[in-house]
Amino acid sequence: MKNREEELKMKVLAKCWNDPAFRERFKNDPRGVMQKEFDYTFPDDLKVEVIETDNKTLLLQLPDPPVKSGELSEEELSKLAAGVGTQKYIWDK
Repeated sequence: MKNREEELKMKVLAKCWNDPAFRERFKNDPRGVMQKEFDYTFPDDLKVEVIETDNKTLLLQLPDPPVKSGELSEEELSKLAAGVGTQKYIWDK
């Protein structure tokens, strides 16, 4: 699952860089574009935002602090393993 998401991410970025019309559609309707052009559906409970930056800007996500203690449910473990609700950041420079 993770490999497919990484592959999709790279395809979307490449298309955004090379196709200004696609970039605008993706900025305005990321859910619709992902569904229509890549047959990918984001989970309904996931808020999707597209933010444009330049190469001199680093965006950091500050998630809500964990509120639940104890063991994770099977569903929560599956989501965690699939990377749903998490972000991976690569620190450049």
